[in-house]
Amino acid sequence: MIALIDSGVGGVSILAKCAKVLPYDYVLLVDNKNAPYGNKTKKQLLNITKNNIDFLIKRYKLEAIIFACNTLSFSIYNEIKSMYNIPIYKMEFDEKEIDKQNKKILFFATKNTIKYNKKIMTKNGWKSLYIRDLPLFIDNNINRLYKTKIILNKKMNYYKNFNINTIVLGCTHFSLIKKQIKDVMPNVKIFEYENIVVNKIKNSFKPKDHRTLKILLTRYDYVRLIELKSVLCKLLYN
Repeated sequence: MIALIDSGVGGVSILAKCAKVLPYDYVLLVDNKNAPYGNKTKKQLLNITKNNIDFLIKRYKLEAIIFACNTLSFSIYNEIKSMYNIPIYKMEFDEKEIDKQNKKILFFATKNTIKYNKKIMTKNGWKSLYIRDLPLFIDNNINRLYKTKIILNKKMNYYKNFNINTIVLGCTHFSLIKKQIKDVMPNVKIFEYENIVVNKIKNSFKPKDHRTLKILLTRYDYVRLIELKSVLCKLLYN
């Protein structure tokens, strides 16, 4: 069993991509009880994530864990990795691959992810965009993502003056609103983090002749669970 952890619907996007390239047994833990992660302190994230991993280990025979969240990946990955013998994967990107394509880059992420990537951004001259509570808004409007276009249009208008033509999505939630981003900034190229981790999973495990996909919530919510399963089906089969 491979486990994925995220605070919301962004983890569903990673789950779908992994399941497409590698038939396997997966469980996604959606930590809606502690969402959002983007405004939590490092100490809070360590305690929350350790509790979630311990819960999963007691319930399943885990072969790997994926941080399907950029905030976890950049803030506490090294600390958590040192606590467990299970392989742990994180969201990551090839800085040189992005930067050699274009210098006019907008890093679109949560407050914490921007904070932990400040050195890279400064060195390469990247601009950054943080929209408060956007991941939570996406979680709460899974079937009404068109509403994000109003928010994006208002916040991204300023960056049109910088001739941005590459946007790096520093939050897995934002993969679900690529269409809305392209509607607002149609000439940009969008770069997503998860491609590297998906390829690592594909190359590290042998595919099974079946796949099982489970979604768990840390705070039970029947309506939310149905919504997440619906999103997963759309991503898998559309």
